[in-house]
Amino acid sequence: MTDSLEVLQAMPSGLLDLPAAALGASLRGPTLIEIQGRREPPLFVSSLVHGDEVGGWEAVRGLLRALGRRAPARSLRLLIGNPRAAAQGVRHLDDQPDFNRVWRRALGEAPDHPLAAAAREVTRRMKREGCFAAVDIHNNSGVNPPHVCVAGIDWYTLRVASLFSSITVHVDHPQTIQTAAFAEFCPAVTLEVGRARERAGVERALTLLRTLLAMDSLDEISVGDGSGVKLFRALARVEIARGCRFAFAGEDAENGADLTLRAELEAHNFERVGQGTPLGWLGETTREPPLFVTARRGELDFDAFFEVRQRAVHLSRDVFFSMFTTNHASIRQDCLCYLMEPIELQRIEDMERHAERI
Repeated sequence: MTDSLEVLQAMPSGLLDLPAAALGASLRGPTLIEIQGRREPPLFVSSLVHGDEVGGWEAVRGLLRALGRRAPARSLRLLIGNPRAAAQGVRHLDDQPDFNRVWRRALGEAPDHPLAAAAREVTRRMKREGCFAAVDIHNNSGVNPPHVCVAGIDWYTLRVASLFSSITVHVDHPQTIQTAAFAEFCPAVTLEVGRARERAGVERALTLLRTLLAMDSLDEISVGDGSGVKLFRALARVEIARGCRFAFAGEDAENGADLTLRAELEAHNFERVGQGTPLGWLGETTREPPLFVTARRGELDFDAFFEVRQRAVHLSRDVFFSMFTTNHASIRQDCLCYLMEPIELQRIEDMERHAERI
């Protein structure tokens, strides 16, 4: 098995000419590339942590192509996460864990997979070396506006987030994601740049990277009084049970499905969805809703968000969806959606005080 970490002191010749799907021929597994610049500490950028999310690699290619042979204003540490999965165009391979779920050891976890060992070695290196900021770039399969996910709420993290989007989601579960691990020692953000192959989000990510490299200090970022910031808190993650036959209304597989879902909800990501709204309908022989709703602290809590009436699964409270997707493969490997609520803040200074309360 490959997937062991390789550390390089320069970008390999010709690598920037390769699309994400071709990187597996040149890289054996996760690869950390150290590029020296004129200022320290380095900016950390990770891409392809999920192999089918190519936006980060496109942003990195654009950044380094523009630099050419010039040294960047600030040192860079570039992680190319999972080239093996990228070669197949999938989130992760069957013999791999999700690379964004192994940056900390979870309770009861099996012995380390090489990807988990690689993630923790990268974390140790960057914590020891120091890190100006950490930027993890992802795509999503559903219709979402470009937004930022953070594990910590503080002045500097939110300043970095504001360079990409006014929409920020505080995610504190699971704690095994890369951004949560890095948030312990530097401002760390996850950029959600939209669906793969969409250029607008990639260009925004590229602008953020260029801006961060040019800065002497994060104090240079001005966010005013914070009145334009839309801050959400992730409340729960909704998964479909393994073995459940599910379909979206109108699909051929709808007949005989254990659960039929409303496809149009994908268009309402980051919009308030009211109490009583139906998520979907149970099949004629389905006795229990085949949904796992994992709340913020890791507990299963279907009843906190849903209720079943006449075989229809309804929301039992107002929520905001994020990352609701109709992509079957993404649902199987990850989840159906996240449920959120807005965090009301009067001023940007309230953010750190609010973080202490949650």
